[in-house]
Amino acid sequence: MSSTKYILVEVLFPLFLAGCIYLLFRPEGTVVYRLTDALGFIELVDVFRLRYSPSGLPEWFVYSLPGGLWLLAFQNILTWANKFKGKRLVFFVFSALLIGVGLEVAQAFHFTDGRFDWIDLLFYVGATVVAFSNVWLVQKKWQLYTESAVSSRLMGGVFVLFTVIIYLADII
Repeated sequence: MSSTKYILVEVLFPLFLAGCIYLLFRPEGTVVYRLTDALGFIELVDVFRLRYSPSGLPEWFVYSLPGGLWLLAFQNILTWANKFKGKRLVFFVFSALLIGVGLEVAQAFHFTDGRFDWIDLLFYVGATVVAFSNVWLVQKKWQLYTESAVSSRLMGGVFVLFTVIIYLADII
């Protein structure tokens, strides 16, 4: 498996799936829906929204799974950028988990919009387990190491970008 395939399967696919869940099954007032409307793609989204109703789906699928998918994608890009090894990798992956948990706790104490949900926390922990499983698979089976170093500025930028995405999608 190449780095490109890893990014497509382990980062972009979870982001795409989470975005689809937001666009198709969440209320129209979400930031993702409004951004899609501003970009002029909302008519296409509305065609799908008319065909598929969230009423038959479990609540965890619509409201908890996307956060777990975004966290997984974020942790996977962090592991890839750290070449799937090192103490920094563990620090970054657990820091991402703590951001997700921290936002959930902030919701519990009404420091921010949103609703505290134990299932969200389970998905965050599950995403972290899957991210570390990917590290193990790459180290033991896939032999998917990057050849070029990634700058700390890029790492910081990716970290901030995903934090903003999670905040906009899950909190506002």
